[in-house]
Amino acid sequence: IVMDYLTKISQRGQKSEQGGGGICDRVLQTNPLLESLGNAMTRRNDNSSRFGKLIQLKFEEGKSRLIGANVDTYLLEKARVVRQGSGERNFHIFYELMEGATDKQKRDWNMELAEESRLLCNEGVRRRDISDKAQFQKTLEAMDVVGLSAEERDRIFRVVMAVLHLGDVMFDPTFDNNEEGTKISSECQESVDALGKLLEVDTAGLEAALCSRVISARGVQTKKPHNLQQAEEARDALCMGLYERLFLWTVWRVNQSISTIGFHPAANDRARKKAGYNHQHTISCLDIFGFEVFDKNSFEQLCINYANEVLQQLFNEYVFKIEQKFYEAEGINWKAISFPDNHETIRMIEGKPIGMLQLIDEECMFPGGNDTSLHEKLYGNMKKFKAFSVDDDTQKKHNLFSVNHFAGLVEYSTDEFCAKNKNELRQEAIEFIRSSKDSLIQILLPPDAATASGAASSEYFTKLNQSGGKKKKKKKP
Repeated sequence: IVMDYLTKISQRGQKSEQGGGGICDRVLQTNPLLESLGNAMTRRNDNSSRFGKLIQLKFEEGKSRLIGANVDTYLLEKARVVRQGSGERNFHIFYELMEGATDKQKRDWNMELAEESRLLCNEGVRRRDISDKAQFQKTLEAMDVVGLSAEERDRIFRVVMAVLHLGDVMFDPTFDNNEEGTKISSECQESVDALGKLLEVDTAGLEAALCSRVISARGVQTKKPHNLQQAEEARDALCMGLYERLFLWTVWRVNQSISTIGFHPAANDRARKKAGYNHQHTISCLDIFGFEVFDKNSFEQLCINYANEVLQQLFNEYVFKIEQKFYEAEGINWKAISFPDNHETIRMIEGKPIGMLQLIDEECMFPGGNDTSLHEKLYGNMKKFKAFSVDDDTQKKHNLFSVNHFAGLVEYSTDEFCAKNKNELRQEAIEFIRSSKDSLIQILLPPDAATASGAASSEYFTKLNQSGGKKKKKKKP
């Protein structure tokens, strides 16, 4: 509503530009485009944001004319790509493509096979607010206004479909010299072939990428086979990583369309000062998940509610604490307002060296780390905090614990905490994707597994764009 109001005021006298809509239209159309890839149906909301977004609107000095914008995104719930709760769905774009693709696209992308994909486990669940086919038309219109070329759209859709086929890759156990290993099952060969066609990769390297890893020790490299669980985790991590990077590339591409020369995001202090940027000429809108509590709450709800705890603390600081100090300094006659302070809850979650997030990371680093031992570790270390509680009978038996958040009591289950926190993207899987003949798919994932997460994605894509997307050649010694 706020963005619609601000852009309508700004639209006076502005004309549409060639190759897409004017700046106001482009800014508004970022919403349906990013919602298609970043929103999903939950049990509470048919169009729930599964990522946080901060959009900064830049206005011409002394005027109401919008001259540019920038979008920052946070915390995409990528675990949703490979698992959804009962009555929930994957991201909208999967279902929109299924309903809205042309007959030729359906044949080329082997959609008939993907309709039964493991990643669409609740495919029978439908949105009540709008049909997926109608929403897909809105997504296409948004892509057109933002200025995505036909080739760019095709690449986005191909990667989305490739994720579905990758999710259906299954494994058979093997035993060699009494060592457990895996191989890709022959029963999913059709999915493997579809994946290779969509990503333009040689699928001969897929088994090595998912069923084994190379361990380096003292300059010696050893190939270590994956057991069944490790192979499935490697596959799921690649599904999540590939989709996350596609989402981040789309955000970067949107920013290319709505940015203005000389307009720098508020976070970029050095560039802002150099360009003489004045933050007083911007209005920022933050759109992030609200506080969440479901019948079953898992790792993603803990992360979301932690983010809301921090936002609430910021609200307390600026609306109550700073204002009260100002009143006191000015000698204003006022009545003190009491408000709940959630500092201890935040310290419990993010504290170092002993905090919930630290303990979760620690458990994931142990070779035999699992959800049950994580629950025991949380119970042993967190019960000193008033906000943490575990019922000695029911909750302890079923790996449950409760946190008394500022908005209320939430019961969490540690089931799948470790798997959702790990999603370790293997170097072998990255190299497999980067072997693609398609220039965009080739650069979606950075060459190093350590930097393949969403961090610094904007700088990464911008740098590649400036260099023409070419890979750097290693210098000969």
